[in-house]
Amino acid sequence: MKEVYATNNEVEIQMLVGLLESQGILAQVHADGAGGYLRVQGADFNIFKRVVVRDEDWSRALSIAKENGFEKKKNTTKIDRTYVWAARITLVIFLVIILLGIFNGMMQ
Repeated sequence: MKEVYATNNEVEIQMLVGLLESQGILAQVHADGAGGYLRVQGADFNIFKRVVVRDEDWSRALSIAKENGFEKKKNTTKIDRTYVWAARITLVIFLVIILLGIFNGMMQ
C-alpha cells in the first residue's frame, strides 16, 4: 500500500476516497495511533489520516488526485508523541486517584 494523500481534514479524505473508488481504485484510510479506534467511535476530527492504495494503482491514483486538487499534503498539526504519552500518564494517575478515593470510601 502506498500513500496518495495525507491530512487531518475528514471531508477531504472522504472526497478523495469516493473519487478514487468511482474510478475503480480501492482506497483505504489509515490513521495514526489510536486513530483507527477513534474513527469507529466518531471522534477523529483532528487526527492525522492518510489515503492509501495498492502499489499497482498508486501512479494512477496520484494522477487522479492531482487532477482534482489533492496534489499536496495539507499543512496538518501532528501531535508530538511526547504530549500524547504525557496525557496518557496524566489520565492514568487521575484514574488511580479516583479509584483509591472510591476504595477508601468503601473501606470506612
